Amino acid sequence: MPRDGLITVEDLLRSPALQLRLLAGESGTGRRVAWAHVSELEDPTPWLFGSEMIMTTGMALPRSAAGQRSYLERLDDAGVACLAVSERMFVPPLTASFLAAAASRGFPVVEVPIPVPFMAISQEVAAAVQGDTGQRLNAATSIVGYITPTGMYLSLTQSNADEDKLVGSIHPSQQALYPTGAVDVAGTSWVVYQGAATTEPVWTTRLASPVGPTQVAITGAGNTDQFRTLASATQSQPPLPSR
Repeated sequence: MPRDGLITVEDLLRSPALQLRLLAGESGTGRRVAWAHVSELEDPTPWLFGSEMIMTTGMALPRSAAGQRSYLERLDDAGVACLAVSERMFVPPLTASFLAAAASRGFPVVEVPIPVPFMAISQEVAAAVQGDTGQRLNAATSIVGYITPTGMYLSLTQSNADEDKLVGSIHPSQQALYPTGAVDVAGTSWVVYQGAATTEPVWTTRLASPVGPTQVAITGAGNTDQFRTLASATQSQPPLPSR
């Protein structure tokens, strides 16, 4: 079990909810993970601080053996704790050279099954870092992941937490998100939060339900139209009852 304020790659691999599978780098599974972040950049290192778990659908991974090895070496040299690649998305075949480099460096590479949203990993890490492995928000929260027709990942979070607490929990290890305006979706106003250039935006609104108001938030790599489509579908259905 992770200790308050500390979680390792091994802890995440042992989580039955995440169902992560180790592909290479077993000797490095004791590495501490400070936060988990999605990046589809071929070189995200200028924006990293160290001890990150980088999660990718594979768009950033080169196809060549030399390119894959260089990508891994850049991450490891920058102090990244682990690379998590999504199952059956855009990940090219991982070359023997890539896997050998991961093994020799003790750099863990894990596979994330399709049903598990990246947000679930981020929340697991955030819960440990914030010293609250039981209830990160002290609130009932549910998360659902979606893949858009263009292959982009979006997640929908529903909670009885306040707006600021929910938004702050979505990218907890990055620079603070701030409201930049609102968009109207069929008469419902969604507040748009943005942060650094590499941080995915968050749209959030409060919906009425038979059991009381519910805060919902959307984030991910989709475009504005895809956010709008998910927002419209979300507000057209009653929120799930809190547990």
